[in-house]
Amino acid sequence: MKKFCKTIVLAGCLLAATSAVALASVREGAFTVTPMIGVHAFDGALELENSEAYGLAIGYSLTRNWAIELDARFAPTEPKGMSDMDVDALVGTVNALYHFKPGRDFVPYLAVGAGVLQYDVDGSGRDEDPVVNWGAGFKYALADHVDLRLDLRHLLDFRLDKDGETQDDDTLRHQFSAMVGLNVQFGGVAAAPVVKAAPPAPVVQQAVAAPVAASPAVIPAPGDGDHDGVSDAVDHCLDTAPGVRVNEDGCPADSDGDGVPDFKDACLDTPRGARVDGQGCPFVVTPVETLNLHLLFATNKDQVTPFHYRELDRAAAFIQKYPDHDVVVEGHTDNRGGDEFNRTLSQRRAENVVKVLVEKYGIPAGRIAAKGFGASQPTASNDTAEGREQNRRVVISIMP
Repeated sequence: MKKFCKTIVLAGCLLAATSAVALASVREGAFTVTPMIGVHAFDGALELENSEAYGLAIGYSLTRNWAIELDARFAPTEPKGMSDMDVDALVGTVNALYHFKPGRDFVPYLAVGAGVLQYDVDGSGRDEDPVVNWGAGFKYALADHVDLRLDLRHLLDFRLDKDGETQDDDTLRHQFSAMVGLNVQFGGVAAAPVVKAAPPAPVVQQAVAAPVAASPAVIPAPGDGDHDGVSDAVDHCLDTAPGVRVNEDGCPADSDGDGVPDFKDACLDTPRGARVDGQGCPFVVTPVETLNLHLLFATNKDQVTPFHYRELDRAAAFIQKYPDHDVVVEGHTDNRGGDEFNRTLSQRRAENVVKVLVEKYGIPAGRIAAKGFGASQPTASNDTAEGREQNRRVVISIMP
């Protein structure tokens, strides 16, 4: 499908580039029919796979600038990690379009509207939510009455149940779609062509070299007995060994604050607060047994959904085999993003798993704790999408 979409876009661009005559794409009073194809991205908290999408829009140009349009889009998908279940998403909206510079061949536009998003879950039930959407795109005249069209939309899905209450903690779910198609016009009046004025001649400015600041003179510290660059008057460690990097107090530097100076530290990037051994590396306690959970979280998402419960059933049964042991729920991420961002994200995911295990499965809160490790303990290469997916994991560890 990705190759098919790329082929359509490439073919449209080539046709646009080679058109001998291009007419203004917006015709006042014209009816429009636009078949489209593209992709639909679901909110990560819904735990649905992103999928291909098919659409059809029928519109009417009220003026050269304003148009109204009925838009229907269909996206077949499935829950992440559950290939045996199908979910069909159908979006129907009524939109207003505003065209910029409608007398030209290339016409950008903005769109806004509202409607309904319907989920058909495995043919066994339907769930309807109100949606509003907004977006932008462009139309490019390929030939008389035919335009190449690109459309990008942001949908706000109000997740409501049948009683009008929200289905989860967040009222809104954010979804996105990108579509390409052919906009066919029937009737209408074309605008007069616009004659493009020649661009003004460029003004050549002479570059002026910036002054180069002189390097400050290095003044040796007075009375520096151990030659570490810190004066004895403020040096708290007067006998620092030669060549050892020091802090502003003249004592051996400890970059990660683990209590082991850098010149003895074999792990210079230990997380703050971590328990370390004599070489400055994290103190490792070997678990009695571990269980890897297949919990797929979308990028920068931490919410546990009903789609996760199948794996959490396994986790609860595993923990209940060891009623006399403490449990640690470990959160891990791939290496995309900064170290602190990943550590915080993995901590939130682990805490949300602990919350469900305690509240839904009855695991005693005093036995279970959450620990986020970020990207510090990968089990696969982060150079591939498959490896990154394996590294985004939750591990249940039974402690000795």
